[in-house]
This record gives sequence, C-alpha cells and structure tokens, in this order.
Amino acid sequence: MKSVRLILSVLAVMSMAACSKGNEDDIPESGFDNGSGNGGGLGSTAKYVKSIITGVYLGGDCVEFKELIFSYDSSNRLSEMITVGDDLDDSGIFKYAYGLDTVISTCEDIDYNYTCAYYFTGGLLVKGQMDTDRGIEYLYQNGAEHPYKGIDIYDHSLANISWSPAGNLVSYETDSSSHTFTYTDYRNKLNVDLINWHTGMFSNYDMMDSSVFKSVVSTYLPSKMVYEDDNNVYHEERFTYKFDDEGYPTEIKIAEADGDLWIIYKITY
Repeated sequence: MKSVRLILSVLAVMSMAACSKGNEDDIPESGFDNGSGNGGGLGSTAKYVKSIITGVYLGGDCVEFKELIFSYDSSNRLSEMITVGDDLDDSGIFKYAYGLDTVISTCEDIDYNYTCAYYFTGGLLVKGQMDTDRGIEYLYQNGAEHPYKGIDIYDHSLANISWSPAGNLVSYETDSSSHTFTYTDYRNKLNVDLINWHTGMFSNYDMMDSSVFKSVVSTYLPSKMVYEDDNNVYHEERFTYKFDDEGYPTEIKIAEADGDLWIIYKITY
C-alpha cells in the first residue's frame, strides 16, 4: 500500500500542472470541432488511448481534476489504468486479467481495494459482479448482440434495456429511474469505453476495453443523455466533440443543459 501511495503521489504532482484549478483553456486544444462535418469513421488505422485528462468546470473554472493513464497487453487489450486526481484519495491503480470467458479487474486504491469479475458467453457480457455485494446478470434474445434485460443478482430487480438497429443504447430503465440517449452520426472509435464509464452504464468503476465488452458498447457517440427518477429528479447532459484528422475524438465536452457545470475529457493516443 505504501508503494501505491508513493506512485500516485508522484504522478499527482506531475499531472496537476495540466489543470491547476484554472480556466478550461489551461488544457491544450487539439483536433477540430464536430460542427465542421468531419467526424468519426474517417480513419482506418487503429489508435489506442494513452491518457485522458478530465476537468470538471464550474462557471469556466476547473474545480476538479483527474488524469487517466492506460497500458495494454500484447493483444492490445487494456491491462492497466492509473487514475490520478487532485485529491489523492480519488486515485488508484486498476489492473485487468483476461481469461477464456472472464475479465477480472482489481483496484488498488489509497484506502480501499476491491475486485470485479465479468463473465462472458460467446463473447457477450452475461454478468458483472463486484466483491460479494453487487452484481448484474444480462439476458439476450436469440441471436441478439446486445442485452435486453438486466437482473440484480441480490434483490432480483429488473432493468429493461433497449438498443437501436444501429447498435446504440437507447434506454436503460429500472423501477425507479431511467437513462435515455440520443446520438450523433459520429462512429465511436474509442478503444476504451469512456462513455459508459462516464454514465455508469454496465460497469462499476472500471474502464472497459471496447473490443472485449462490445456487446454493451454503442456504435456511435451520443449527443444527449437524460436521467429521470421517481423523486422528480431530471438531469440532462449534452455531448460535443473535437476529432483528429482520422476521426478519433480528442476532446469530449459534456455539459448540463440548464447549468454552468461541465466536464471536459482531453484524449491523447
């Protein structure tokens, strides 16, 4: 645990210069705006995310910062993610081990360690379980590539999951809440599943390898997410993008529709 704390402390000092609680312009710009019409699907060369710098902004000022640093195995699958936050307690090292039909992720955090296990059948994600107190099983209709139901393996509550013909997650609905999505025409070329990691769909705290977890990864990038629950909470987020000349996203901005809070993900390959 001391070695983990030392590694994360050093990385935190190195990476804090990228945000420093300042303006969003402190993070270098790259790529071009998606309004130009040049979006995903243009490139043919596979690229792998090297790092993602995350800034949370309130009224234009950076109030929270985190950097995600990625490593890959010989098959180009995600093998390690180091998270470094401006608050050291928000930092950790995630490691991923791949079996024939399983992915085991472990997290070494400053104060808390845990293990997640993901199970597959025919390449489809059928269960995700965290330690012994949380887990979801996923059901598929015959021949379907995406799940249509999720079952909590402890309280047996159900989630109804719908997908578009293009392979995009349209809605995830439980008895008490719902997430609904609309999409751009930009193909999702990220090799790590940043979108589900942000929205909390299908994973716990893990960043998932898109090629391995493809049955729960949308084909295109979203333009909007709406969250509603039984307590009359309504939350809407809007997504905008910048891309490189091969159509890979270099920046994703996710803003509240009715507020001055937003998140920016700066992506390098």
